[in-house]
Amino acid sequence: MPPPIFDAPVAWNEKYIERRSYYTAIATSLAGIEHRARLRARSRVSIEYTAHFDGDDQFKQYHNFLYDYGNYGIALPLWTEYITLTSDAPAGTTTLYTSDTSSRPFKVGSSVLVQPSNSAHQAVAVSANTITLDTPLPLACPQGGRIYPLATGYLRKELQVRLADE
Repeated sequence: MPPPIFDAPVAWNEKYIERRSYYTAIATSLAGIEHRARLRARSRVSIEYTAHFDGDDQFKQYHNFLYDYGNYGIALPLWTEYITLTSDAPAGTTTLYTSDTSSRPFKVGSSVLVQPSNSAHQAVAVSANTITLDTPLPLACPQGGRIYPLATGYLRKELQVRLADE
């Protein structure tokens, strides 16, 4: 079962920070030359942003969501890596015609979030301008709709939550 999606709306007027960290070891030779050895196959990515909620009910819903699932893994849309639909996608379709996918992290087997239908799918085929989904779209999506890649994430530290009026 895929992890639940944390799709809290981003407050784009605030900071959106993406960090990459590498894990290496440094050894110094007798001649004083430093040598670095990679200890992790890929870099870790951390994302930090401010979410905007419409009222206390939505705030409480996402707050409880993070406490319930944050340590077990959540699917986080990579908000800055989206592509757009170049034609309407009727409900029930599995092939989406999109803008160029080559510069974005879409690949076969990856999970995607399709909006405005707000549905998660797995990509079974990816070409330069199409993505084929494993399951049909539940709702129609108009031209200009967005497709976001999903990454599995975990809370690294204690959740920091505050109301906007504090």
